[in-house]
Amino acid sequence: MVIPAESEPTAAPLTVGKQVIHGLTADPGKDCAPEDTKRGQKNTGLMLLTVVAGAAVWYWLASGHHWLRFDARISLFLNYLAGRWWTLDRTIKFLQSNDLPQGTFAMAVFYYVWFQSSPTGAGMTMNDRRERLLFALLTCVPAVLVARAIAVSLPYRVRPIFNPDLHLRHAYSFDPTILISWSCFPSDHAVFYFALATGIFLINRKAGILLYLQAALVICLPRLYLGVHYLSDVLVGTLLGCGFGYLTLSPALRSLATRHAFRLHERSLGLFHAALFCFAYETAHMYENVRHLGSGLWQVGRALLHL
Repeated sequence: MVIPAESEPTAAPLTVGKQVIHGLTADPGKDCAPEDTKRGQKNTGLMLLTVVAGAAVWYWLASGHHWLRFDARISLFLNYLAGRWWTLDRTIKFLQSNDLPQGTFAMAVFYYVWFQSSPTGAGMTMNDRRERLLFALLTCVPAVLVARAIAVSLPYRVRPIFNPDLHLRHAYSFDPTILISWSCFPSDHAVFYFALATGIFLINRKAGILLYLQAALVICLPRLYLGVHYLSDVLVGTLLGCGFGYLTLSPALRSLATRHAFRLHERSLGLFHAALFCFAYETAHMYENVRHLGSGLWQVGRALLHL
């Protein structure tokens, strides 16, 4: 007797917020909302601790000389080899200034997780993963803005390489004069890369750990070696970045920030990925082109007002 084969059930289209994404499959019996809520509540304390720790570090920095002396010792220790070995200086300068090991690598990891077909977490479907990924990418924007706002609002802090009390050595081929007017606290690079690393870590632990290592060894360490930042600049930037990254655990914020993007995904898949590529490209360069455009428009506007 031949037993007829059972037909495979048609996978229901997935939803992100209230939007439907066709072509993706998931287990309809799994619902990630309760898990998101529990994880969000569980990590609320950690987010608050991040804010308090950042405030405590700044208070210690501003109120006494203990941390200032520690900062100075770390800067002198890491800067000891600068200007002594051309090959090392060129390598550090490449890591500090070239986008390939920085933003390009981070976006490659982002796209790896985006197109990954295997599950990345218990109960996390493909649409949930992509919603979190897109939100993690979007949070880099307010993270950088807050870092710059803090740098502008707080008293100016001279960079270690310009501190006359430290007498740091200039690395070969490194010209820091462009940074002389910028306050070094906090490190916006640390905020940016640790925010992205934390957001991706909450989705894919292996990819997140890889980005954490990149943020520490490729982004922050060269800037300490070259005298661009003190250790406290990097630590506070790291805390702020991790705090922004943990916002990925909020389902309400994710839905609010990504629903229009996935509505575009539903209407035009090609246009969605074109827009995502452009945004990822600017993210890889820390929005340099957008900043130049904004600066140019600001100057044009001021000139028009004075006509």
